Amino acid sequence: MSTTTLNKALIITAIGLTAGTSQAANIILNGSFENTGTAITPDTVGAAWGDTAAAADLTDWTITQNNTLGLSNGGASGPHFSGNGSSVPFTYPTDGDTYLGTSGDGTSILTQSISGVGTGNLTVSFDWAALIANGNSGTASITLDIFQGSDSSGSSIFSGSVTSTDDVQDTWHSASFTPVFNNSTDIFVQLTIEDNMSAGQMAIDNLSIDVAAVPEPSSTALIGLVGIGFIFRRNRKA
Repeated sequence: MSTTTLNKALIITAIGLTAGTSQAANIILNGSFENTGTAITPDTVGAAWGDTAAAADLTDWTITQNNTLGLSNGGASGPHFSGNGSSVPFTYPTDGDTYLGTSGDGTSILTQSISGVGTGNLTVSFDWAALIANGNSGTASITLDIFQGSDSSGSSIFSGSVTSTDDVQDTWHSASFTPVFNNSTDIFVQLTIEDNMSAGQMAIDNLSIDVAAVPEPSSTALIGLVGIGFIFRRNRKA
């Protein structure tokens, strides 16, 4: 075998050892905002934010600040906003049976502590929608923060947000953010929905935090390859 041929073989083998497969896994719990403890009451015109009792009992999330959060199944029987003589249906969930919405004019905060997170890249994505009644104005935003440790006092790993000032009735938007590296076993997730619209609603669904392990080369195998190359080179010189 020539030196060139061996070098090519070593390179190909090294690439195979370092490549590895990296599959992402969603680590957030109940990112589709379902509730198994409280049945969803059908919404009526004027109940723009859905079922507040079901939202207060939301599975897997801790609500630290609640400005009339509600869960809804959307659509014709879902939340409407009644304003200026018109009744506007909102939207259907994008994942599961319900989505989380706000009532307007306030801030709501939900948190979740996750342990056993492996080292890797975190990718955050979610669907969001806004409804501003005709003739009204304001802004609304959704911010997701991730901290190291078990509460928000830890170092910040990620912060991403979306803001709406438009009347985007019955329209979902998808937000996806650049992956960030995490090497903390425990992380703390904080979801802030800030709704300053004078008459409207902000909604979120299909939240995902995917972690993908960063592949590492097999150091032992690579050392062995280097040794083979060194021995082959010595034999050729001899």
